[in-house]
Amino acid sequence: TDSEAELELVKLAAMEAGAEAAVVGEHHAKGGAGAVEVAKAVQAACAKSSKDDFRFLYDTSLPLKAKISPRPCNRTNHSETASPEPQVGG
Repeated sequence: TDSEAELELVKLAAMEAGAEAAVVGEHHAKGGAGAVEVAKAVQAACAKSSKDDFRFLYDTSLPLKAKISPRPCNRTNHSETASPEPQVGG
């Protein structure tokens, strides 16, 4: 399991990257009850935005295979440039 410090580090990184909220999902251990806070955070973020705010994270003209293939991206601008993975606890 992740330590509280590790969870806080991930939550902080998410918020610094522009997330509306950062909550820990525990659905893997608690089932639906463990996903309630995640669902509330998603619902709140959706309520703050409008249809005009929506944008795809990929070029919609790409073929399907390219849309679903994993590709490295820079966390700050979603460019094609790979960024190093953060080191946690080490």
